[in-house]
Amino acid sequence: MALGPRPIFAPFKEYLRDVDSKAVLLFRADALEAAQRQLGKESVDFKLKQEEVRRVAGEQASAAGGVAKAAQDYYQRRRDLAEVAQAHADEEMASRRAQKKEYDGAKKEAEKRRKDLAKRRKEWKDEEKKLRLDARDAAKKRGTKEARMRHTATKRRDQELTAAQARAAREHQAAQTAAGDEAFRRYGEQANENYQRALAAHVLVVERAQAAAAAPQGPPTARSLVGMFLGDRGSADAISVLMEAEDVDLSALCIMAPEDFADLGIAPALARQLQAAAINPPRAAAAAPPPPPPERSAFLVRADAVAAKKRGKSSVKPPASVTVRPLAAYVDEERAKPQPELEVDEARAALPPTPTEEEAIEHVPDGAADVILPAAPRPHSKQGREKAVETYLDDETKYILKDAKVTIGDINAYKRRERERKKKAKKGVATDDDLDEA
Repeated sequence: MALGPRPIFAPFKEYLRDVDSKAVLLFRADALEAAQRQLGKESVDFKLKQEEVRRVAGEQASAAGGVAKAAQDYYQRRRDLAEVAQAHADEEMASRRAQKKEYDGAKKEAEKRRKDLAKRRKEWKDEEKKLRLDARDAAKKRGTKEARMRHTATKRRDQELTAAQARAAREHQAAQTAAGDEAFRRYGEQANENYQRALAAHVLVVERAQAAAAAPQGPPTARSLVGMFLGDRGSADAISVLMEAEDVDLSALCIMAPEDFADLGIAPALARQLQAAAINPPRAAAAAPPPPPPERSAFLVRADAVAAKKRGKSSVKPPASVTVRPLAAYVDEERAKPQPELEVDEARAALPPTPTEEEAIEHVPDGAADVILPAAPRPHSKQGREKAVETYLDDETKYILKDAKVTIGDINAYKRRERERKKKAKKGVATDDDLDEA
């Protein structure tokens, strides 16, 4: 309890050395009187405050008691209604499931009707589009009769020209094939004739070889020796003729001097060879065996036959350019034909080729009654069930809060204070309620 400002006394002699002793006593008496007046005033204020504090504490205690009673009744009522709330939640979930089933069925029926209507409208649009295109084409054909006849005449002329060109190409190909086959046949006949001639020549060579082998072998002559060393050259015939003119035989060659050979125009090396061969004549060589008979494949070569066939095909001249009648003749024929009259739907021909959705809705209305969807069902999950239980309990217990004039917030605050008080009581710490009671 505050007593106000303390009076100031001068404890030190130096502060009061210049003051009279009567004045010092008077000062102490005034200070004590002032202190007593202040103390009496604060005592009155303390009594007033103490009454106010007691009144507020009483009101708070009364309110706390009301909240505690309301909380006790509230939670007891909720515990009593727990099973009823569970049953109510089960009924509510069953009702929601039924609503969901009904809602899904109605939604499915509405979607089915929507798709069926969209399908019928699309079919109408497709059919209408086809009719409009046909009408536009008919109107176009009717307006371009001359162009149509000319187009038909041109098409016929092109078809006949294409057929004539194809026929000429087939004839040219057949002629090429015939020419190639003929060239191949001629090449085969020529190759066979060459093979037969070679075969006859081989027979003659074999007969000559056999005759030469059967004839007796005499001593070599001067001509044969010259031919043996000089071969078939022209100088060998000239030397042989000169030696025959001079009557030079094999015996003369044995005794001739180098000057005699020089007079005949025979070189010294050839002279020595002839003289040595005349003194020691060489033995007659064994007759060579006859050559093998010719092969038919050597005269009939496949590559040459193919080349001959190609030459035969290339020898055929290309076909001349194909001509047909002029276009005017075909146009006249088309004009001479009877032309049918075309029926044109003028109304459809004047419309756009693609119908709009508004036209489809107008021509294909939805004659059936609309499917009215029920209200969207509330969730029937586990969380929804718990929420239904809480809602039922809140509805059944709200009258307790209304009668006690408290809210859920007041009850929660009271519970929170009780928990804090119990925790501090366990630890031995004084709480605000203890101080209030004190």
